[in-house]
Amino acid sequence: WQDGQVRALEHLGHGGQVNGANNRGDAVGWVWLPSQGTIRKVASFWYPDGRVILLPGSNETEAQAVNMDRIIAGSNLTESRALRWVPGQLEEYLPASTRGRAVDGTGRVWGNRGNEPVAWDLDGTRHGFSNVGVIQAGPSGANNTIAIGWADRSPGVASAVYYAIPMAVTRLAIPDPSLNHPSCAARSINNNHVAVGQCYTRSGTDPLAMMWPDANTII
Repeated sequence: WQDGQVRALEHLGHGGQVNGANNRGDAVGWVWLPSQGTIRKVASFWYPDGRVILLPGSNETEAQAVNMDRIIAGSNLTESRALRWVPGQLEEYLPASTRGRAVDGTGRVWGNRGNEPVAWDLDGTRHGFSNVGVIQAGPSGANNTIAIGWADRSPGVASAVYYAIPMAVTRLAIPDPSLNHPSCAARSINNNHVAVGQCYTRSGTDPLAMMWPDANTII
């Protein structure tokens, strides 16, 4: 959807899914590709006019996010490894047992290694968040400078958070207790640091859409 218009994106005859887009109108995700009698997900890139290309990689792959320089974050699902695609280069395999979730304006990929949020700079420098006082956590989106997502502040109760380098996690405002939706997760953020996401009951049901204009305000 762009400027009030709906455009069907190209695929290879078996459908697919878009996971992220940038302000240029580029989009990324995956399409189904028949292969040796079966069908698998292949990470894909769509130009603003709807044309699709398959991103390099082996086995099952998916793309999650793309920045304005067309640097893409995603994962090899078969090998459980985060991936980064840089235009004109081969795909970059990041460490084992990781997932790529988001990419910021510098090309830094944000993701997970197990329950720990991590980030990888373009030069390969790794940033871990194991010492910031959370039980488990995960980024889910990024703008030009920071990432957003969730972090468990106590067992079964998550907070929406900002992630920043150097290693810092900022918890965002929570809903009024009368709503009985104590667990929150931020999903996307723009370059004005306005984040959107959801809050849930303790059982993880009945989600409410939420917006955080800043870290201390929730709508």
